[in-house]
Amino acid sequence: MFAGSLVTAAMVRVETQRDDALALGDEEFRALHAATARPLWAYLAAAGGDPALADDLLQE
Repeated sequence: MFAGSLVTAAMVRVETQRDDALALGDEEFRALHAATARPLWAYLAAAGGDPALADDLLQE
């Protein structure tokens, strides 16, 4: 029982650390969006054949 509690606590710590590492701040998110939105929209429009659908899929 005690070992199970230690494993559970370790798993929670690892998950929290992973989530913290993957989290983006506002500035990082804006930079990512600025760098990827246009090419992603172009891909979605070409793949789907519908610019309006690409707009819907890429809503901010």
